[in-house]
Amino acid sequence: MTKKEEQPESSRKPWHRWFGNFFRIPLTPLGLEVHTGYEVMAGPPEADVVIIRKGRKAWTRKQLEFLPDGIRECAAAHIVIEFKHSESVNEDAFFQTAGYRHFYKSSNRLKDEDMQIFLASSKTPVGAALKEYGYVPTGLPGVYQSSLPLLKRIILLSLNDLADEPHNTLVRLLASKKKTRMSALGRLEKMFARFPKKLEDYVMKFLGFLSERGGEMDETQTELTQEERDQITRTVLSFLPTDEVLSRYSPDEILSRFSIDDVFSRYSPDDVLARYKTEERLAGLTPDEIEAYLKGLRQNEERENRSNSSSMR
Repeated sequence: MTKKEEQPESSRKPWHRWFGNFFRIPLTPLGLEVHTGYEVMAGPPEADVVIIRKGRKAWTRKQLEFLPDGIRECAAAHIVIEFKHSESVNEDAFFQTAGYRHFYKSSNRLKDEDMQIFLASSKTPVGAALKEYGYVPTGLPGVYQSSLPLLKRIILLSLNDLADEPHNTLVRLLASKKKTRMSALGRLEKMFARFPKKLEDYVMKFLGFLSERGGEMDETQTELTQEERDQITRTVLSFLPTDEVLSRYSPDEILSRFSIDDVFSRYSPDDVLARYKTEERLAGLTPDEIEAYLKGLRQNEERENRSNSSSMR
C-alpha cells in the first residue's frame, strides 16, 4: 500500500479532528495503524478515519476497548469511517461515502471482505431517510444496515443511539444530543484511570474545548445549563492530581468552602495555640477569667505536690 499524505491537523474541521483522534490516540499504541484526513486517492477526497489491522485476524482485547459497536464486530482488516457532524444523513452523504469505498478499495487492491466502510452521524437519522435508503436496525443500538444493493456495504452509525457502554464512550462525546454527551461524560469519570497518559491529556483538552463553547456542538444546539457546565468542570478536575487542583485556588478560596469547626477539628488545641503569642492567647479574656484560670492551675499544682509527697513516704 502506498503511504498517503495526511491532512495537517490545523487545516481540518475541529469536530473531525476530535473524532479522528479518539481513534488514533488510543489505538495506535495498541498495534493498529490509524490515519486521519486520509487521502483515499491521489487527490481529494479524504476519509475522516482509516484503521488498518496488520498481522492479526481479530481485534485484541485492548483494541476492543476503544472500538465502538458495529466496528468492533467487523472482521475486515481495513476500516474506513466517514464522519458527519453538522450535516444530516442524506443522498450526498451516501454517494460520498460510496465513492470513498470504491477509491480506497481500488487504490489498495482490496477484496470486498478486506474492507468495511462506515458512515458515522452525530445527528440521529430521521425515520424517513432510513426508510428511503433501506436502512434497518441491526441487533446493536445505533447500528443500521441497508438492504439496497448500492448501500448494503455502508454501515450507518448513529452516535446518539449507540449503547451506553464503555467502548462507545469516546465517540458518544461527539453525539449531537446533550443527554447522550452528558451520559458519556458520566461514564468517562469511571474509565479515566485506565486511559494511557496521552489519551488522558487529549480527553481533558476536548472537555475544556467543549466547556468553553458552552457545550453546543453547532449553532443549532442549546447551550449547557450552568449545572451541566459545572459537571464538566468537576469531571475535568477529578482527573487531575489533588495538588494540581488545589494550585488553581488561593488558600482563602479553599478555606471559604469549610466551616471553622471543619478546619480546627483536624488539629489538637496544642497545635493551634502553639502558633500564637501569650498575649494573643489571652486576648478577649477578662481579668477575672484569667485570675480564675491561674487559681485553678495553682490548686492543681498543690494537689500534685501533695500526691508526690505522700508517695515518697
